[in-house]
Amino acid sequence: MTAVQFITFVLYILMFTAGVIFVESLWEKLKKTYLTMLRADFYSKQTYNLFEISIPKGQSKSPLAMEVFLNALYQPGGESSWMDKWLKGSTKSWFSLELVSIEGNVKFYIWTKDSFARVIQTQLYAQFPDIGIKEIYQGDYSNDYTSKIEYDISKYKFWCGELKKKNAGHLPIRTYVDYGLDKDPKEEFKVDPITPVLEYLGSLGAGEQAWIQIGIKAPGKDFKKKFPTDPKEREKFRKDNKLKWYQNVVMVDWTDEAKDDLKKMTKRDKKVDKDVPVNPAEMKLTKQEQEKVDAVERGMSKLAFDTSIRMIYVATKDAFIPANSAALGGVFKQYNTQHLNSFETKSPNVKYAWQDKGNLKVEADKKKIFQQYKARAFFYREFIPTGGMGSWKSDGFRSKKDKYKSGTPFIMNIEELATVYHFPGDTAKTSGVSRVEAKKVEAPSNLPI
Repeated sequence: MTAVQFITFVLYILMFTAGVIFVESLWEKLKKTYLTMLRADFYSKQTYNLFEISIPKGQSKSPLAMEVFLNALYQPGGESSWMDKWLKGSTKSWFSLELVSIEGNVKFYIWTKDSFARVIQTQLYAQFPDIGIKEIYQGDYSNDYTSKIEYDISKYKFWCGELKKKNAGHLPIRTYVDYGLDKDPKEEFKVDPITPVLEYLGSLGAGEQAWIQIGIKAPGKDFKKKFPTDPKEREKFRKDNKLKWYQNVVMVDWTDEAKDDLKKMTKRDKKVDKDVPVNPAEMKLTKQEQEKVDAVERGMSKLAFDTSIRMIYVATKDAFIPANSAALGGVFKQYNTQHLNSFETKSPNVKYAWQDKGNLKVEADKKKIFQQYKARAFFYREFIPTGGMGSWKSDGFRSKKDKYKSGTPFIMNIEELATVYHFPGDTAKTSGVSRVEAKKVEAPSNLPI
């Protein structure tokens, strides 16, 4: 083969490779565009509802009642088949649990697709017969509390951020079970971890508002488990995951990651040398390790959700208090544990001021979070009008040590969700909490007729 022939051959190979890459890239863009249009049409046909919940005086049920209610929000249908996704454009339904303070008046809200409105009302009354449920929209979105404020920096100051678990989602936070509320103690002995949140919300004054939004949906198999590089482990990996000969990745869910972690925590993955006796002390778990294993196993026994949490503090310019915006980011600290999981709060920022002249990137990110909050946009980028999720413009300008990925959901089981969002009893003395004044009771059976 001459030099010219060799060069020609190499050029052909390069052109063929470039052509394949171009076609694959074009195909992926076409699929993305098609799916965006299909889902936009699907979303445009949906209607939604917002319920305001008023709590009765004397409400004494533990967060377990809320945990039972949350089972009804586990809706895995919507995109289980290729027809759902590629012909209908449908997606899984998501819900928004909201804790809000309007100048110190604390309110509970639940946002839902209208087709689930009756289910939510029924299940709420089943667990909390005496609560008040007020339908906010009734065909008029102007009644939504979020519609009262626009992102106008000439009138308001904003702090907008996200809350996320610091460690892997299957590692739980400190829940109401850890606080002993599963035992339903008397009201005077309760230590309810939601109380600091309500106290903060109730402390806001005129011109101030704080919004906490918890978006949830049934999880899916969202990430891939890589094919082992060790030849000895490949065959076992194929058999365990029922892979075909050409497959080298497998889609997994949060329970797979939890199971892998349990193997490490219980040291079941420890390789034993037949010729070297095992020291029993090395295989025995410490008290803290055992607590970790028990917590993960308890969490795996319950339903879990993909979760996203947003927080917004907004106030008129003369009423904005920087300490209150900082405090909002810290109101979930009572749920943190040192050896399991904790919450971390992130808001748009850059490392150096010169990276964002005029603060344009940060303001654009804050506006995006604010608009996504108002639209209850979660999980799906195609959601109209603001996009359901996505990275911030300022993401690439933070410290290299900051590995936070904005817009990405995490796992919370229903025990954890019931801990951060439940209806408090009378132990929560916050005066601003919206309550039903009169508790409904049955008439005595011995009344004369």
